[in-house]
Amino acid sequence: MMGLFCLSENDVNRLLKHVDTDSDLVVWVGDWLSHLNLFSDAQIYEILNFVLPEVERYEQDLEESVDRSVLTLAVCDGRWISLSGVPIFFDTRNSEYVPNLGEFAVTHIMCDIAALRRRMRYRQERLNGQHRKVTDTDTATPTKTE
Repeated sequence: MMGLFCLSENDVNRLLKHVDTDSDLVVWVGDWLSHLNLFSDAQIYEILNFVLPEVERYEQDLEESVDRSVLTLAVCDGRWISLSGVPIFFDTRNSEYVPNLGEFAVTHIMCDIAALRRRMRYRQERLNGQHRKVTDTDTATPTKTE
């Protein structure tokens, strides 16, 4: 797994023991969550299992050329996790799914998963010697250029 910010190879291997996926994108979301320094490893595994079906579905849709340009994860008040298109929240303090928040969330930390995917794929290309310039018009699935 190349281009990660926080997770070492051992961290990724441990993550994969707790989150049943072969998706790089799920691991990249875990790496993003790690860099926030808000959650324990166990909480990150729970969060990833909460977002796993939708993130994998998003990645599958892109592979099948389904137009899905947006997938956003939000951390609300450092406690509740929200994912666009999912009608419930995950409460990281109590490790439970909740239909709504117990109070108004004031602080939101957002991850544009589509942009995260583009960035990490670009980094992989650069590490593999496939240099290309990223522009504002890049799509959710970058293409390799010579």
